[in-house]
Amino acid sequence: NGVIHAVPAVIAPPTRVLLDTIARDPDFTYLVAAVVRADSGLASNSTSRLQYALGEPLASLTVFAPTNAAFQQLIYGLVYQQVFAATGNAVLADATANGAVAAGPAFLNTNNVSTTLVRGIVAYHVLGQRAFTVNFPTTGASFPTLLNGAIPSHPGVTVTSSLTGPFGTGLTVKGIANATASTASATATGVDRHAINGVLYKINQVLLPQ
Repeated sequence: NGVIHAVPAVIAPPTRVLLDTIARDPDFTYLVAAVVRADSGLASNSTSRLQYALGEPLASLTVFAPTNAAFQQLIYGLVYQQVFAATGNAVLADATANGAVAAGPAFLNTNNVSTTLVRGIVAYHVLGQRAFTVNFPTTGASFPTLLNGAIPSHPGVTVTSSLTGPFGTGLTVKGIANATASTASATATGVDRHAINGVLYKINQVLLPQ
């Protein structure tokens, strides 16, 4: 009535939810700050909070998690463009943008960035179902996110998987306003980071919905 495979170690299920997985990774300090800022103004027991979704053990989610470097690149570009458009001074724009980056994750809590903007960006990085590399097609296809799932006309994010035989070995994801696709970083166990309530991919760009 079946088959048995002898393995050299005990195969254990994941022990952490996505929220804990993200919080424990030092490369996600900007993402943690973004999630906290996105939830500001909501009641601590509100099920609309992103922290609730990421911490709910019975949830089933996919998170494309930008690294600190990805957030720094985005902050620099946005601040530079804003200052240069207002002043036409490239030196001032560069200095102001570098100052914003130097502020660290705390910059996301300043008046320069609205809560609505941060919440929209974070929600654009989450799919409402768990999907491993092997569940995505090898030809780019669009998937709705928590941000635009209720908007049929919005293409969501474009995800492309790389397979070696039956195994997923790579993944790229592109936001509608990104010039290029973001690449998921591989770990010793592959690109999929399994959690109790979903799967996480570490990516090298912040996905932009518009």
